[in-house]
Amino acid sequence: MAEVFISYRRSGGALLANLIFEKLLARGVSAFVDTRVPMGSGEFPDLLRRQIEEALTVIVVLEPDWMSSAWMQEEVRYAFELGRTLVPVFAEGYELPSGSQPAHITALLAHNGVRVLTRQGMFIDEAMVRVVEMVAGREPSRTTPRTRSAVDVALDHLPVPMVDEVVGRAQESALLCRHLADPEVAVVTVSGFGGIGKSSLVDSFLSAIAPDYGGVAKVFAWHFNSQEESGTNVAGSASFWESALRFIGAEGPLPGHEIERARELARLLEQTPTVLVLDGTESLQFPPHIRHGQLSDQAMQVFLTTIGRNGLGHGGLVLVTSRQPVVELLRFRFVRGIELGMLDARAGHELLRDLGVRGSTEELLAAVRDHQGHPLSLVLLARMLADSYDGDILHRVNLEVFDADTDIEDGIALILDRYVAGWDEDSPELTVLYAVSLFRRPAEEEEADA
Repeated sequence: MAEVFISYRRSGGALLANLIFEKLLARGVSAFVDTRVPMGSGEFPDLLRRQIEEALTVIVVLEPDWMSSAWMQEEVRYAFELGRTLVPVFAEGYELPSGSQPAHITALLAHNGVRVLTRQGMFIDEAMVRVVEMVAGREPSRTTPRTRSAVDVALDHLPVPMVDEVVGRAQESALLCRHLADPEVAVVTVSGFGGIGKSSLVDSFLSAIAPDYGGVAKVFAWHFNSQEESGTNVAGSASFWESALRFIGAEGPLPGHEIERARELARLLEQTPTVLVLDGTESLQFPPHIRHGQLSDQAMQVFLTTIGRNGLGHGGLVLVTSRQPVVELLRFRFVRGIELGMLDARAGHELLRDLGVRGSTEELLAAVRDHQGHPLSLVLLARMLADSYDGDILHRVNLEVFDADTDIEDGIALILDRYVAGWDEDSPELTVLYAVSLFRRPAEEEEADA
């Protein structure tokens, strides 16, 4: 049986599917594409199921009308249920679907893949090389088992997500996976209100690309959190540079000046394929009314502009999240920006249901509308309802601190105040929340020990 199953729509993807088939065979990788099977070889649906069951990897050719193919949908669904590795190949003209999608489609679009462009970016030959390398590695044949070196991963500095599964961000998560596979993208900025779901999106993206993380060698994440020192908020990147440089592979004495450390890290990333996550960089930026919110940390500005201008020669991605756009980066060739908006009605409704809120669809949609689709406020509303009213949405009138005229950030503060109103100042619940930085204050040593 074949190691790779190629799923495609005959009227739109046959040329690309057969090209992938030929390239895989040339590298000694057995592949199955249904045009190659004689008509008398068995009942077609059973044949497809057997081939998917035997395959290790399923390549899915995504062209503009692929979702009109019932067989492709079934192939992806069955491969997803069996836990097969999914590799999407995005043909030119394909656009991500809008709105919520079934689980197997969401999983497919969240996986790392390759975009094929005939006029710009990655040309067909380059794309085929990447497809084959993703499946077969760089060995000339598959006569012996292929081994993959372990990826060095350090994610301990990221905040803990407030929900187990991100809702309403499938398109953005899939877009991040595509950016990771695109050599024309080196930096992606994700911006949006506090509580909008930036950290949850990062967590979803990292989960989607694990365990091989798109073929990179290292994954490193850092959360920049304002710290209260002597009554004044002080934030900076000083501790980040040493930690990142040592993790990526710097040896010997480090440069003394932070700007030189920033340049050295940029140089190392050009040589070592890395996914680098910089979460919460608003603490390194001016407020929006000062210098348009540009980075106030000079070392970080040097680092990001260097990567944005020059790119990453051997792959990888620098993912930056902030409550405001990193405006000086968006003019560079290798930078892309994603601005997160509020959840739409369907996604907000799904989030409340997932968190155990009970009630009619109309009542849940009304709650989403009243809270302006803000993810954090909906999560906290759901938890307050669960704690006090067994999740009954009808009791939200007893909790409401939000109305249509409330400023979104003021509303979040009101919800947080209501959420913790029943706890003593030294309660373990508040200590835990402070420890994970939900309220932007680090836990004291004795609090952490408690």
